[in-house]
Amino acid sequence: MESMLPAVADTMKDANGEGVYGLAIKGNYFGLLYNKDLFQQAGIEKAPETVAELEDAVGKLNEAGITPFTGGYAEWWVFKHIFQHYVAAATDDYQGLCNSHGVRRGLPEQLPCA
Repeated sequence: MESMLPAVADTMKDANGEGVYGLAIKGNYFGLLYNKDLFQQAGIEKAPETVAELEDAVGKLNEAGITPFTGGYAEWWVFKHIFQHYVAAATDDYQGLCNSHGVRRGLPEQLPCA
């Protein structure tokens, strides 16, 4: 519950403003799966918790010849909608982050900025 915005948590409390008894039906809730064996092969000791740790992990995976991300989705835009939430959560300046990496809006082969 510590990672949930208070405004979201408040919508799930009972009439007395106590407890959380479920998740709102409307919302974006995402999880990120990773392969512990591949992380171990690349020398990554734990799941990344910051953008810097994620960048380091991606570098180690690339160096080990392991594809850092895969979605298993037939369409690029499905992954875009999931990934952009992780990027947005990592910065207070989402568009600035995109601009700093030379990302242009609407290109599926690049970071999906809004």
